[in-house]
Amino acid sequence: MKFAKRVFLVAGVYGVIVIVPMYFAEGRIGRDHPPAITHPEFYYGFLGVALAWQVVFLVLAQDPSRYRPMVIPSVLEKVSYGSLWLFCFWSTGFHSWCLAWTRWTGSLPFSLWRHT
Repeated sequence: MKFAKRVFLVAGVYGVIVIVPMYFAEGRIGRDHPPAITHPEFYYGFLGVALAWQVVFLVLAQDPSRYRPMVIPSVLEKVSYGSLWLFCFWSTGFHSWCLAWTRWTGSLPFSLWRHT
């Protein structure tokens, strides 16, 4: 269980580090990647849900065997988001490799953990 604790801890900390700055970047996202965000309630709602999942990862890092029923939804959360970005890149090419890679690396620890 030591490996699982580390994986969930790294995933939770990484997610918090990536998501929290997005709360302050709404304007910049609109300038750098037009069009601007037209429905901020959806943007901030997504960030809130994503941040809540990072808290779940941090809780799971404390004792993965105790919270075992939450492991599978947690893995699905990470892998589905990363897989969606890779699919979008391969099917339409609308994102750069750098952006697709950063989305996938957030999912990678969980996919590795499931195969150990």
